[in-house]
Amino acid sequence: MRLFDMTATVLQAWGQRLDLMQEMFQRNGAIQQGKEAAVAKCELRAAMMTCLKCDHSEACEEWLAETGETSDPPAFCPNGHRIARLRQDSEPRAA
Repeated sequence: MRLFDMTATVLQAWGQRLDLMQEMFQRNGAIQQGKEAAVAKCELRAAMMTCLKCDHSEACEEWLAETGETSDPPAFCPNGHRIARLRQDSEPRAA
């Protein structure tokens, strides 16, 4: 395999992983549509790196395909704690 082909394959795999991450975060209320800018860049960078290193991409794909809207990320998700915290941070505060 040529270097260019290998690089393209790796970038495609990363893109697929990041699509899964975006879907997981949106579906669990961690990033609400139109409010992505409110999440700190360093927080998203850490979430992306965690997702890219995760060994559960197949389980993630299956979970997203089989699960509708939900309030809790699956137990296998290494970003689960981050999703829960971001979701809590995005909820309206009581006056």
